[in-house]
Amino acid sequence: MSVNITLAANEQLTKLCKNTGKHVRLSIKSGGCQGFSKVWDTSDAINDDDIVTYLYTGCLIIDQDSMDVLNGATIDYRIDISGSYFVIDIVNASSACGCGKSFSM
Repeated sequence: MSVNITLAANEQLTKLCKNTGKHVRLSIKSGGCQGFSKVWDTSDAINDDDIVTYLYTGCLIIDQDSMDVLNGATIDYRIDISGSYFVIDIVNASSACGCGKSFSM
């Protein structure tokens, strides 16, 4: 199981790890207007069931349950007129809300 991380996302995640001194954690939680929400956080700990993707410095941590949903997804980082933000293209998502924070399967 894996996620694809673009160069732009890798660079931004690396900056976050360096600036906070922690790892970045991505989780999928139930909730949001479409049923599931993407939750970004930082963490000192790596749990036994975590999937770890190593970046230039630090790492991206995804728990096993979230990886089941994110498997095959692509994480990108974009800067445009709306601002700067991460975009996660989830292969099995059937729809997403307008702001891109939640999705359904």
